[in-house]
Amino acid sequence: MIDLLILAFVAKWFFDLAKKFKKPRKWIYILLGVATYILVGYASVITLLFFTMGGNVYTGYGLALLPSLLAIPFGILGIWILYVLLERSWSREIEKEEIKF
Repeated sequence: MIDLLILAFVAKWFFDLAKKFKKPRKWIYILLGVATYILVGYASVITLLFFTMGGNVYTGYGLALLPSLLAIPFGILGIWILYVLLERSWSREIEKEEIKF
């Protein structure tokens, strides 16, 4: 449930970024942000669980909840990095256009 709230905020965050820099296809950046959250979050958790389990098989409710809780900080870190990279790239484009004129 918390993932859905985070995805809604991610979509709004990237929409506002694309709107701020007047990008024509804002929905692409929304999808890019959501995909980054999901892929980075769960790929890092799967990798982490793979290395820490060491062949032991654990079952139970706690193990089912663990990947979702671990994916949140990794996913947020991934979208924050993407956001910063896009913002820097787009602001440099604007600076280059201002220098030309």
